[in-house]
Amino acid sequence: MRQASPVAKAIMWSAGVTSSALVPTLGALWAWRSGVPWSKLFFLAALFWSVGTVASNWTSRGGDYSKARRALSNP
Repeated sequence: MRQASPVAKAIMWSAGVTSSALVPTLGALWAWRSGVPWSKLFFLAALFWSVGTVASNWTSRGGDYSKARRALSNP
């Protein structure tokens, strides 16, 4: 970790939150577009949940996005 570049550290910190928001939302979108019953409602719930997750992490001083920004600002 000490030898990792600032960009690599930033990617590492932001990848978890980003994938936790995108993967369920894209899965629900795929289900909806495939015609799975009730999946449109699930997609909307997943979308709002993901937006909330990213927004709260973005504004949190201890969140992973903050850690990524600090990694980029402290080379």
